[in-house]
Amino acid sequence: MAYSNNYLSREESTAIKGLLIFLIILGHNAVLTQSVKSIMPFLYLFHVKLFFIIPFLYKVKTNTFKVSLEKNFIRLYYPYLIFFIFLSILYYFTSKVINDPHQIAKNLLSIQDNEILFFFNTILTGNPYLIDYFTGYQFLWFLPVMFSLNIVKNQLQDNKTARAIILALGFIFYIVFYSITLTPELTKIQFCTMLFSPFAIAQAVAMYFLGYVCSKILLNTKYNKVINIVGTILFVALSVFLVYNLSINHHFIKESSLGAIYRFAMPFLAMGIVYTFKEKISKVRVFRALGEVSLPLYIFSTLICTVFYLIFKKIDAITPLNGIIAQVLIMLVSYYFVKLFYKLPFIYNKIFPQTLDCIKVKFSRKAE
Repeated sequence: MAYSNNYLSREESTAIKGLLIFLIILGHNAVLTQSVKSIMPFLYLFHVKLFFIIPFLYKVKTNTFKVSLEKNFIRLYYPYLIFFIFLSILYYFTSKVINDPHQIAKNLLSIQDNEILFFFNTILTGNPYLIDYFTGYQFLWFLPVMFSLNIVKNQLQDNKTARAIILALGFIFYIVFYSITLTPELTKIQFCTMLFSPFAIAQAVAMYFLGYVCSKILLNTKYNKVINIVGTILFVALSVFLVYNLSINHHFIKESSLGAIYRFAMPFLAMGIVYTFKEKISKVRVFRALGEVSLPLYIFSTLICTVFYLIFKKIDAITPLNGIIAQVLIMLVSYYFVKLFYKLPFIYNKIFPQTLDCIKVKFSRKAE
């Protein structure tokens, strides 16, 4: 059954989330990304960003600011706080043993004299550099950004003037955060902006630009078919070109003069091809299963990826073939871990209070 007045059916939305979770696990699967260097820089152009476009394909009733704030805080920011504190404590005791090979803050030494201050700043801002510094991971950045994005989207649904201002600002932030090739100077600008951006509002505004503009392009009924066909061809052509060059030099996107264009355009093109084939994607049972538990799976699968990486690294088995084996094992273990975890409501409900009932319904439907 389709959501009323939405552009994605229930099955399509769930399956697309499952596909994205599959790609995210692929990007976090260090057994594979460390042996096939082209995978990570290619996937990181778009895989997480598509999650921020999906909300714009739903026609959601406008809530009051208070209702929107409470709902999204419980669903997104509360789990962020729980996992940030937990992983910070874990990393404090295991940093010499466990290191994420994708870590971005290894050289962030300037904050060591004021770690407590920066720790609380991370709680307030969701700064990905600081999240990485304190936890050894950066994936939790998604939760504060989605939290603020949902609130901004809700507040701007009926305010055209404010929307135009936010879109203009979002365009600038999207360029600065997600398009221009990082340099030491730009990294410093990003870090300082995020340092004074409560609840990751700057990144959320950037994602608002991405989601709003992309949805308007995809849902343009007059040129919809032409746009989708052209977008699909462009995505396939660019993907083949990029993967080929990344296989030769995995720093190709950083070093290419067209790097900013790739970063800017690929999320739009990737969402176009996903939207074009949404019905076919919705028929893939694996994607539907993964999509039903996308939020807890996003979190736990990343941690499980680390476990598999440590195991395969210990036995000196970081190869492409073992990366594929690890991908299958990580998905299976992560999925059934979440499925088992939801059967412990006294724990699960303390972490994901708004998703437990939904997951119960989904799993009960599958059992029937």
